[in-house]
Amino acid sequence: MNARDSLLLLAAAVCVAGGLVHFHASQKPAAPPVAATFLPACGVSQTGISPHRVAVVPADQPVDPAITQSRQLFAADPDDREGRAFALLADLCRDGNFPIALQLAGEAPADLRDGWLKFVFTRWGGTHPAAAMQAVDTLTDPDQHTAAFQAAVSGWNSRDPAGLADYAHALAPGADHDFALGTALNNWSLQDPAALGTWLNNLPPGSEFDQGAALMLTHTDGANRSPEVAAKWVEAIGDVGLKEKSLANLLNEWSQTDAAAARQYLANAAWVDDSLRGKMLDTLARASAAE
Repeated sequence: MNARDSLLLLAAAVCVAGGLVHFHASQKPAAPPVAATFLPACGVSQTGISPHRVAVVPADQPVDPAITQSRQLFAADPDDREGRAFALLADLCRDGNFPIALQLAGEAPADLRDGWLKFVFTRWGGTHPAAAMQAVDTLTDPDQHTAAFQAAVSGWNSRDPAGLADYAHALAPGADHDFALGTALNNWSLQDPAALGTWLNNLPPGSEFDQGAALMLTHTDGANRSPEVAAKWVEAIGDVGLKEKSLANLLNEWSQTDAAAARQYLANAAWVDDSLRGKMLDTLARASAAE
């Protein structure tokens, strides 16, 4: 066999081997698709997330130096026992670089990831709530979305419950709406009940007004509003259960400073039926006897 024949045989063998490799590769199951992730407006790639990663940088996009550093830190200390990777995450949040902080959290080990995501979104919501909520809205995993949303709400609420209440009011009915509104109203009723009262007066009758009025009555007393004013708020509540509970709280508070006035209001309130009136009078009598 001459050299030319040897080369032809070698070429044929290579072709056969390549064909076998291609055949076996084609039998492997396709990789699962990645879900859409953060929009470009949030400063994070739209490449996708997997069930195990929150953000992935495309191959043609330069890797941020902080991400390179975090990967090196995890390579040296996979569980971040020294806390250097978390310190990097905290520095990114402190500097307002939340999209990169979010990517770092997404690349953290599984047992750290949820806590780090909450850390990022709590601080993001406290400083840039609109951008934080845009990022939350791009999360397709239900558990991640819920955890991130509640963390962002917590951060926002700590700085601006009024703004959070406006945001929550505009949300469609559902779990996010209820959580955000309840969180905002609870804090706002403690921080500035007068401002909350003004906001509630601009709402139509309904569950949002009822919830806010009940919370405001619970978190205020005679030091910042009169019993007569509180009675007007009770009367405006539409939900029967909340209305009765709020009346009981008001009468209990009122009777401690002017029991006669509390009983007079109860006797003359046209909206109180005889059954409820008797129930409230018994409650007042028991409270008085216990003193």
